[in-house]
Amino acid sequence: MTTVYRPCANRTPIDAHCADVVSEALNENEEGDILVILPGVNEIEKTARKLAARNIDALVASLHGRMPLNEQRAALTRVPGQQRVILATAIVESSVTVAGVNCVIDAGLERVPVYQHRSGVGRLETRRVNRASADQRRGRAGRQGPGICYRLWAKEQPLPAHREPEVQQADLTSLVFELARWG
Repeated sequence: MTTVYRPCANRTPIDAHCADVVSEALNENEEGDILVILPGVNEIEKTARKLAARNIDALVASLHGRMPLNEQRAALTRVPGQQRVILATAIVESSVTVAGVNCVIDAGLERVPVYQHRSGVGRLETRRVNRASADQRRGRAGRQGPGICYRLWAKEQPLPAHREPEVQQADLTSLVFELARWG
């Protein structure tokens, strides 16, 4: 497994930088499919538009949890003789293996729900992935043979070892009320 770092320079938006790296990967990788891991649906849609404007010679498919099941299956289905670029959220990190992928482009970002204890409101926060998640994503490229992973951050970028426990992020208000009700 080869890992290549392509950090984003000059505040280039992630979708534009990702499209640049996809073009580079397509030039170097003529046979296998490319899996691009982005933090959310908005980034997937913007990257898909950038790739459509470039008229790349590959089928661009999206994959995320809000899609209907039949569209998810279609994104995972290989088309003989057609190289695919699959733009996905972290859903592919551990829940599914995408056949034919030998190249992963990892934006290094994830969107996680965070509960704000002071305000009592939850929200989605985009943040850097942890080292364990980055390694899991990298492994998606080498499932069926040699692969390459492009990481869209600097090699020197420090990453936390693991994600913080969910109990520290989650809204436990309903659990507290339920426990109080039970006495």
